[in-house]
Order: sequence, then structure tokens, then C-alpha cells
Amino acid sequence: MVRLFRAVADGVNRGVFADTKDFKCYVSCLLDIMQVARKGKVNYEKSLKQIDTMLPENMKPAFRAGLEACKSAAQGIKDHCEAAAILLQCFYKNNPMFVFP
Repeated sequence: MVRLFRAVADGVNRGVFADTKDFKCYVSCLLDIMQVARKGKVNYEKSLKQIDTMLPENMKPAFRAGLEACKSAAQGIKDHCEAAAILLQCFYKNNPMFVFP
């Protein structure tokens, strides 16, 4: 299981996203725990606060730009797992310093 997850996480860091409900719902849960999003909706203010308090200075501009570009990427998507997957892909595309946990 750990090996399988590590392969999926490594894939995400290369821009390869698993197209499964389990993975998308895992991403939704992860974004909720990190307070980046809640049920597929970006929590913009909390995310900015997380960036400012948790990241080193050299990473902050890229993460802020990614957040700004993606804050409404999943707008109108009702399924929170699908919305989280869309957000993850958007963050990957818009943040050159993107790292998947």
C-alpha cells in the first residue's frame, strides 16, 4: 500500500494524476486537512496565511501566484472530490515549486 501510494505521489510531482475516485477523494481530504480548501472550495484567506507562516521566503511568491491563479478553478463543480482534483492539477500547472506531500 505504501509503495503504491508513493508511486502515485511521485506521479503527481511529475504531472501524472490518478483518475480514480479514491485518489480524488484523498486529495479532497488532504486539502481539507491543510486548510487549503473545504469540500472542493478554495479557502483563499487561510491559504494565504498558511503560505505566509509555513513556507520559506523563496517559495512564497510561487505559492501565492499558484493560489491566485487557481482560487476559482473548481467553481461550479459539485462533486468535492472532482473539484479537489481540478484544484490539484491547477496548482501543479501554476506553481513551479509545487510539491505533493
